[in-house]
Amino acid sequence: MSYEEVRRLYDEHASRLLGYACALLGVRASAEDVLQTVFLKLIRENKPLADPVPYLFRAVRNAAFNVRREVSRLMPLESEPAWFESANGIRESALAVQQALVGLPNAQREVVVLHV
Repeated sequence: MSYEEVRRLYDEHASRLLGYACALLGVRASAEDVLQTVFLKLIRENKPLADPVPYLFRAVRNAAFNVRREVSRLMPLESEPAWFESANGIRESALAVQQALVGLPNAQREVVVLHV
């Protein structure tokens, strides 16, 4: 996969992948690191992908789980919404949704975030 193809994939899917990684890890900085790791691996391996979008989500999931394994416990979600973007005026709703998602088991939260 060429650098330009990887760049196109990043431009098209990075925001969704970052949201997914944030939902899995709860910390935006760690999620950004995961995303960087996945895309750097794509550039270094330089292999063609038949279906890149499912591959990217699986790679982000695996990399996020690796980060979680390295850390002895799950990190709490940041006090500010890192992955749930809200417009002015609906901030309270965004916080309420984020708090509801935090209360879900990891597998259910992952399904909701992937659906959104």
